[in-house]
Amino acid sequence: VTELRKQIDNVENEVKGWVTTSTATAATSTGLHKMNESQIESSRESADTVAKSFLILEKYVNINFMGFHKILKKHDKNSPQHQCKQFYINRMHQQAWVRGDY
Repeated sequence: VTELRKQIDNVENEVKGWVTTSTATAATSTGLHKMNESQIESSRESADTVAKSFLILEKYVNINFMGFHKILKKHDKNSPQHQCKQFYINRMHQQAWVRGDY
């Protein structure tokens, strides 16, 4: 997650650099048309890499969430006197990464 955050910051800084450069050149010339196409393509590729990393992370989280859910279900089925699924599922739903407010 830390590495992903660094990648996002890098892409964000690149785009901010463009905006600053294009604002300065817009007053003297054609602005965005002067932008280097290779810079634009490089930033697009960086943004695509970050997006793919997010998808991989999301898939990993979802698979682990489902696996944990299935383990708890199996535990409760095999040990009905010590059911714990509802307790852990409630605790998990209280976590910021599940609620999405981190």
